[in-house]
Amino acid sequence: METRDSRAMPAAPSAADEGAQLADLYANWAKAFGLRWRASLKLAMAETRLALSTFIMMIFLVVLAAGAVVLAWALFVLALVQALSLAGLQLFVAVLVIAVAHLAAAWGLWRFANRLGRHMEFRATRSLLESH
Repeated sequence: METRDSRAMPAAPSAADEGAQLADLYANWAKAFGLRWRASLKLAMAETRLALSTFIMMIFLVVLAAGAVVLAWALFVLALVQALSLAGLQLFVAVLVIAVAHLAAAWGLWRFANRLGRHMEFRATRSLLESH
């Protein structure tokens, strides 16, 4: 005597049903992938706009800061000229002394920058390329 299970065995899906399920699964996956791609692209574009506006603001603030430094330096030089004038030097001589000091500083900074420029000649790389 054979006993049967009261639960019926589900029928095996046909190849057509599996193909339709697979096509639906692929379509849903492609849709989700497209949505994620678009959302990622929108996020990247928003962050790029934020970075660009931040960069522009930083440039603006640096220009303002540089202007403030130049103004402070000019006021410092004016005060130094006034102090030299009060110390007994004629105004022309005081201005000349400050101008010569600025020229000497500019010359020294130019020489230093010129020496730093030697590092941009890529000497080791050029000698390596010339040896091959």
